[in-house]
Amino acid sequence: FQIIKEVTGLSDLDQIVKRFESQGETLRNLNNLRDKAEEQCQELRKQRDALRQEFEELKYSGETELESVNQVMRQHEEEAQAEAERRVKCQQNVEDANRLLIECKTGVDHIYDKLSFLSVKAAKSTEHFIEDGKEVEQNIDNSDIPEMLKICNNKLDELMDSLNDVNIEEQLNLIEQEEFFSKLDNKLPENNMRIQFPNVKNEGGPDDDDGGADDNDVLTRTALKKQAQQIVEMRNKKRQTKKKRRRN
Repeated sequence: FQIIKEVTGLSDLDQIVKRFESQGETLRNLNNLRDKAEEQCQELRKQRDALRQEFEELKYSGETELESVNQVMRQHEEEAQAEAERRVKCQQNVEDANRLLIECKTGVDHIYDKLSFLSVKAAKSTEHFIEDGKEVEQNIDNSDIPEMLKICNNKLDELMDSLNDVNIEEQLNLIEQEEFFSKLDNKLPENNMRIQFPNVKNEGGPDDDDGGADDNDVLTRTALKKQAQQIVEMRNKKRQTKKKRRRN
């Protein structure tokens, strides 16, 4: 009893009994509070588990959605890259086509200028057309390449038709002879003059025409040989003069 009095700090027995009774009530209240706290903790644990599961589900679905978005983005980036490459390729093709078109136009202009000495009588779409019985020149736009090609084609057709009765080999031989004589004239010294042979009139009958042509060919060949011989002699003289100067 003495120990109880020391612990409780009370000396009266009734007070000690009341104190113990009140302690029992306090214990019951504490037990009730403990039970309620445990119930709340259990409920909070359930809520925590539910929220954690929801978080995991949202996290998984978010990752899946993010991966899907990233995949769509990568697909669009690849498509954009492919379109950019195709655009560059198309631009290069356009530049090549423009370059080819310019070259074609230049070539057509060159051919058109080369054939400008020819006059074609054709429909109204060509360079010349007939109006009231007179040939009238029609202005052609230089940018109209198909029209210029049509004109060149008509001119070439008419030119080929006009060359049907012409001896092409004979004309080529004459051109080669003229070019050869022109080169000889450029190489000859200024004090050297070409000898002009007089034209020999043919006093014979019609049967002598072939003979006159042969005589002209002989004269041409003779003059050619003489001029060539003169050039060789002039070169030999120059070489001999140079050798003498070197010896002296």
